[in-house]
Amino acid sequence: MIKHIFLDMDNTLLNSAGELSKGNISMIKHCGIPVTLVTARPPAAMRTTISQLALVDEQVAFNGGLIFKMTGSTYETLFSKGIAFKTVTQILATVQKAFPETSASWFTLQDWFTEKKSQAIIREANITHQKPVMMPFNELTQLTKTTIYKIMLISPTPADTEILEKYLQTLHFPGITITRSNRNYLEITNEEISKRNGILYLKKRNGLVKHELAAFGDGRNDMTMFDVVGTAIAMANAEPTVKKAADYVTRSNDADGVGYGIQKILAKNSH
Repeated sequence: MIKHIFLDMDNTLLNSAGELSKGNISMIKHCGIPVTLVTARPPAAMRTTISQLALVDEQVAFNGGLIFKMTGSTYETLFSKGIAFKTVTQILATVQKAFPETSASWFTLQDWFTEKKSQAIIREANITHQKPVMMPFNELTQLTKTTIYKIMLISPTPADTEILEKYLQTLHFPGITITRSNRNYLEITNEEISKRNGILYLKKRNGLVKHELAAFGDGRNDMTMFDVVGTAIAMANAEPTVKKAADYVTRSNDADGVGYGIQKILAKNSH
């Protein structure tokens, strides 16, 4: 029996416009199973979805860098792990010099920072409904004592993303992991962080076992979730490698794939 469901957000729970469908809202609100969002997004970009779904359980942000509960408009932090500040500055300086066309952002608990408002940043703001704070790289010292959970790099094309990823890997920055979360996106977090570890933390916290867990995803970074749940479900719009790693493939994110998959889970739970 499935007792906890873990959901990626972008291109999984949310449709191509970055919105929740009525069908998914209804199914999740009435399924009677605890639901946790597991996403690269910061908490501020999860808040609307949490509210729409009336979620009361733990939530996973920054690909596992932050695990929290929301009480009204406040965050109760359960787990927190950021990137060393020196490493943040080294990575951003490297990208600024070698890949000036790449849009670089960095995230704290409360804020999303970027140096310039590019078309990529504007598009991301429209999707997440979060407003970035402009900060020149030379003012990063203001955040010396603030936890930076994630660096997000958006390249002009998928080919540029691949080049950037390979280049950064050759530099061997300490204590980080680099994940390609979308065709044009690289997400950099602490090396101890992953969606997998976020689920394992909550599995232990709530006394659950593997076969009681289900996860939905569409991207490569979601495959780490699939390793630690009993039921792994890929979206119809997922990459072929993600589908291959899943136990089942549901409908696409534009066809209420999450709601359809939960309906199948409920049917199995009832037997």
